[in-house]
Parts: sequence; C-alpha cells; structure tokens
Amino acid sequence: MSAGTEARPRGEDEGGEAGLAGRMAVLEATVANAPDGILMLGRDLRVLLVNPAFARLFGLAVPIEGLPYEAALAAIAAASGMPEAEQASIRHLLLNAAVSGQPAEFVRPMADGRTLHIHAQGSADLGVVLTAVDETELEQARRRHHETLLTMRRRSRLLRAVLDQSPVGYVMLDENRQLLMVNDRLRQIYGIGRNGLLPGMPTERVVEVIGQHLGAEPGQIAEWFAEVDRALASGRPFVIQRRVPDGRTVEIWGAQVRGIGTLIMHQDATERVRSEEQVARAGWAIEQQRAVLLGILDRSPVGYLFHDEEGNLQLVNERLRELYGMDPEDLEIGAPTPVIKAIGSRLGVDEGTVELWERQTREAVMQGDWVPVSWTLPDGRIIEARGARLPGFGALFTHDDVTERLHVQEKLMEADRLASLGRLVAGVAHEVNTPLGNGITALSVMADSIEDIRRALEAGTLRKSQFTEFLGEAAETVGIARRNLDRAAHLVRTFKQVARNQAVGERARFNLRTEISDLVTTFQHDLRLRGVEVALDLPPDIELESYPGDLTQIVGNLIANALTHAFARPSGTEAAEEERETGPGQRIAIRARRLGGEVNLAISDNGAGMEPAVMARIFEPFFTTASGNGGTGLGLSIVHNAVTGLLGGQLTVESKPGLGTTFRIVLPLVAPKERVETASSGAE
Repeated sequence: MSAGTEARPRGEDEGGEAGLAGRMAVLEATVANAPDGILMLGRDLRVLLVNPAFARLFGLAVPIEGLPYEAALAAIAAASGMPEAEQASIRHLLLNAAVSGQPAEFVRPMADGRTLHIHAQGSADLGVVLTAVDETELEQARRRHHETLLTMRRRSRLLRAVLDQSPVGYVMLDENRQLLMVNDRLRQIYGIGRNGLLPGMPTERVVEVIGQHLGAEPGQIAEWFAEVDRALASGRPFVIQRRVPDGRTVEIWGAQVRGIGTLIMHQDATERVRSEEQVARAGWAIEQQRAVLLGILDRSPVGYLFHDEEGNLQLVNERLRELYGMDPEDLEIGAPTPVIKAIGSRLGVDEGTVELWERQTREAVMQGDWVPVSWTLPDGRIIEARGARLPGFGALFTHDDVTERLHVQEKLMEADRLASLGRLVAGVAHEVNTPLGNGITALSVMADSIEDIRRALEAGTLRKSQFTEFLGEAAETVGIARRNLDRAAHLVRTFKQVARNQAVGERARFNLRTEISDLVTTFQHDLRLRGVEVALDLPPDIELESYPGDLTQIVGNLIANALTHAFARPSGTEAAEEERETGPGQRIAIRARRLGGEVNLAISDNGAGMEPAVMARIFEPFFTTASGNGGTGLGLSIVHNAVTGLLGGQLTVESKPGLGTTFRIVLPLVAPKERVETASSGAE
C-alpha cells in the first residue's frame, strides 16, 4: 500500500459520502478558524482556497479564489505593497515548490512593522500550500515553522496535511465535547500513537489518554480534566499553562467554532518559559545589583548624577543633594531635568552665572572625558565637576567639594616655593663660600707681607729689591682678592635677583638667556654633587614680556625634578658635601628657539626616563615617586599650572625608560594680560 493510500483506523476513512462531507466540513472550519494564513493552489496553480487569516495578513479586500497564481500574486502585492523583486522571489518559490515538492520559506517585513514568516510546500501532482504566520502577533521570540505535507490527492487529505505539519497540536471537539479529530503534532507532543485518540472519544477520555502517556497519577489526571471542563463550560476563549511530569511546559488555547464545536490548540512552550524564567532571574539579579550600587553611591563622598542619551535624568545620589541643599522633588527622575539650573535656583545664583556653568560643562565634555570644571558657590565653597560620555547609555557627572583640598594645596605650593628659595640660599651660600675664602686667604697673605716690610723699615734693613718684590706680590695678591670678591658679589646679586623674581612675581620685560643662566648658577653646587652637566643653547636676542619669577621657578622645578628622579644622588654626598667631577654622560640640556610670536623651550635629560603609567600621572596634584625622599608631588603641578595659566603657554612631556625625559614648553613672547583659567592637572 503506498504512502498516499495509507490505511486509516476504522471510523476515520469510512462512512461513505456523508461521513466524508462531515469530515470535510470539520477540516474546512478548522482551516477557516486557524490563526495562520493559508493559501492553496491546485495542480494547475490556480487558487483553490484562501482562509480569512491569510486575507487579513496581506490586506486582501477582493476574493482571489480561482485566479491563476500570477494574478493572485499581483493582487496580494498590490494589497500589501510588495516590491517587484519580492514578487519575483515568491513566484520562483511557488514554482519550485510545485515542481520539486521541496519545502521553502522566507521572512517578509510588512510596511506596518509586522513580520510574516511564509512557508511553501507542494508536489508535482497535488499543487502547493502557502502558509503565512504573523510572528509579531504570536510572539517575537517564538518563530513558528508551519510546514505542510501534501501527500493526499483529495482536498480533505491536503487540508489534513496542513494541520499535521503545524507546529501546534490541534484537538477538535464537537458540540457534545466528543473528539472529531487530532493532528499529528498533538500526538508528537504527548507521545501518543495513531490509534491512541479516535474520533468519538469524550473529552474526559481524551484527557485520560494524554495523562497516561505522560505518566501522570489518576488524581492529577482528574484535576486536569476538571480544569479543562470548567474552561469549556465557560464558553469563552481560554489559555491554560501546565507543567507535565517529564518537566516540559505545555500551553493550551481553546475557542469555540460556531456550528462545529471547540478547537483546542496545544504547544510545547518549554523553551520559551525557560527563557522567561531566566530573564526574570536575571532581572532580579540586576535589581539587586542596582540596589547595592545605589547604596554605595549614596554613601559616596562625591556627588553623582546620570542622564540617558535623551537627556532624561536617571540617577542622583544623596551626596549631590547634600552639596547643594536640594530636596528630592527638586530633581525629577525620568524627566529631562535641567540640573544646573535647578542647582542655581536652589543656591540663589543669577542667570548669568548659571549660563556660564552650563557652557563650561558643555565645553569640558566636548574636550574629553573627566575634564574638570570649577565653580565657586555663593558661600565660598569650590565645587569641581567632571563628566564623561557613556556611548549607548548617556553621560555620568561627578560633583566634588574641593575647597579644603585646594586650601591645603595652596599651602603646600607656598611651602614648595619657599623650599625652592631655600635651595637657592643653600646653593649660593656654598658657591659664595669658596671665593670669599680665597679672598680672605689672599688678604691674610697680604697682611703678613705688609708686617714684614714694616719691621724691615723700622729696623733700617729694608732693601730696594725687597720692597720691589713686595710691590709685585701685593699687586698679585690684591688681584686675587678682587677677582674672588667680585665673584662673590656676582653670586649674591644673582641670588637676590632670582629670589626677588620668584618671591614678587611681577610682570616685566627680560632676556631669556640672562634669567636662565643666572638660575643655573644657583644650582651649581647640587649639579656638582650629582655629577651632572648643564648645557645651555639659548640665543641672546630672545626678549619676553612676561613673569620672570614664574619662568625661573618653572625651569628650576624641572632641573630639580631631573636631579631627584633622573639621576641617582652619589652616596655620602649629604654627609661629606664633596664636589665631584661631572659623571660620564649625565647631562641636562636647555634649548630655546624663537618661532614667530612664540618661544619654544625644551628641557631634556638623559637620565632614567619614566614608565608610561608614571608619565600619565606626573601632572596630577600630590602624585610623586619620591615620597620617601621628601617629595610632595607638587613640583610638576606648579609647573603645569604656571605654564598653562599665568604664562598662557603649553606644556608636553616625552619619556621612555632608560632614554631620558624631555619637557617642551611653548610660550607667547608677550604673556596674556589676564590669567588663563586652567584646571590643576597634577605633579610628580
């Protein structure tokens, strides 16, 4: 017996024309009430049947039964706005399905946002069945694969094949709640053989057979039947979700079909339910983490606020409200709240200041992440605000009261300035000591010679040759004393000028070479102790109208930084204070070039260099790699602030481990009249 004439249980294929007509009516009603769109083509590729769901899915307003497939396809395309390219694809799909009998499918996005999953199945002698499933209506996460096996010549077998290949199990009950039919998918869901469920069975027996195949206890089966019986008795559509003994989850939908009975659909929803449970657990975990995060943020000493990409405020911690004395209702979560305006309103700040704060914040965020902006509040507190864009999420901002930190930093900077002057005093004192000692020695020798001449004169033994020799020695001795005293006087004048410039900080016109040369003179003692040579390449004609004291402090801090970090201090020098010859190759080079209205100044050393992690932080306040040797971490912070602020210039650094360090400074020949506002960036 062939597959096309497979034997059916008695009662299903027998009964004559009347029985066949009844089953045809049942199958046609089932197809007509199916939630999926169904279109059938005969062997001549004319439309045999279109159910209401298909017409609704494609917006068909005119009947297409009896039309050739091309005319029907044109009507469908006109109703649904299908492009010509897609019409050609569907035309090819239908012909291929009709000729080869192979199933084919594709996904069709509709203009109104719906997505239709279209499946075709056919054979050369029976025609083609086209099913369309609206995945949007059923569930986006669940794609329904509606396959139809056309193995029967007659229309009833074709309709039955549609149901048998559905991913949903169907049970059709008549008006007396007796079984009319089930499809193969329902048997597959519950593992029931073909003779397990026969037409005419009462609903109670159907539930009993399903329960027995699932291994359910009698009491559980009775409970299931009672639930189904109540749903059927209500006369309304119903949905039941049931966990069966083997661990799967089955969903059951039911609805009455007028004039026939009740259609009940069964589907294995295990994977979807498992996914929903996983999502629920993940959501709970996320909520727990969010609660912990909010708890941490609320106890943070820094104020935080976050808004999404649409500008809606999503998070504000307690510290931010405390900073500005704000109540919860002042900042509405989930709305596009203008935070800075709300802060200004709470503090009583004028509109001009609020606009300035908003502009500074926008400009800082445009420059990059975490660029600081400082605000001075009416009560004198200083707030540092920083922001960062979080692509795909929004932006995060921090607000921190830095008043005390800045006060401490100012005190430490002043201490560093005084320490710099102290180093000058110590260096000059040592440098002055040598010429003064030489002068005193020369004068002592001169005094002894004068005493010898006086005694010879009083004794009458003074000879002309003796006096002539004395005059020569006196002239030489006086020359030695004068040169040493002049050297000492020059050192004192240099120290006084450098010290005065650094202490007073006045604006003046000065020669770059003179200022830096005088500064290097005050470092000679420390340079000899460390065996470091300073090479100057400074053109004599570079004149600046700027702040000589701040410039010399900048260069002095960079020289001191090189002596501290780039070159190791020789052992025993602090105790012995020995002067050493310049070490092999230890060198600091200071070079300047004038380019237009600017001067480029480079201070380089060939010392130890820096690791990238250290170089990235050297301008941060209080960052130092020499905390054990008295480093405050403010030397390079002062340099950065002075260059980019008061002097209106730019500062960059280049360094590699073992290859030395170069600081490059670009300064205008004429410093700005007003100080350039800049955020403190750090120190080594």
